[in-house]
Formats: sequence, C-alpha cells, structure tokens
Amino acid sequence: MAIKVINESASAGMQRVISYVGPGVTYLVVAVVISRVIPGNPDVIPNWVPSALVIMFRKFTFIGHFLLWAVISLGVVRYIKYKDSGIKAKEPATSRVAVG
Repeated sequence: MAIKVINESASAGMQRVISYVGPGVTYLVVAVVISRVIPGNPDVIPNWVPSALVIMFRKFTFIGHFLLWAVISLGVVRYIKYKDSGIKAKEPATSRVAVG
C-alpha cells in the first residue's frame, strides 16, 4: 500500500528515493533505540534448564511471531486489493418472489 502511494505521488528524484528509504531508516532507528532502552532479561536462567531448550524456545518464539505478523500483513494486503478491485456481490435472480 505504501509503495502504491509513493508511486502515485508527484515526487521525483531525491524526494522519491527518500520516500522509499525513509520508512526503512526510521524503523531501523526506532528498533535500535528500543533495543538499547529496554533492559535485557533480569531473571537468571536456572542451571537445571538445558541451554538447548532455551535456544529452541527462542527459535520457535521468533518463528511464531514472524508467521503471525506475516499472515496478518498478507490478510490486510488482500483486503486492500479486494476493496480496490470494486468487486460487488450480485443479487441472485431467483431471490425475487412475486407477492400477491
């Protein structure tokens, strides 16, 4: 959706490049600031918990979050494309019943 807005805008040259690169740089800056501001895990992992289990949990958590947001974003994109296509449901011809 953002690319469509940028492509339809009247910006050209360097302004167009900034329109593409700006959101990515902004996201990167926000991600770096948040990773520095939010402290790490203050809880020490007990010695009896295997490190392989912790690593596996972190991998599955990362993959799960990625898949969740990927499915949500694909759903939003499909909905936007559906709304832009202008497809309307037709009234069935058999639904008109004569009264009287």
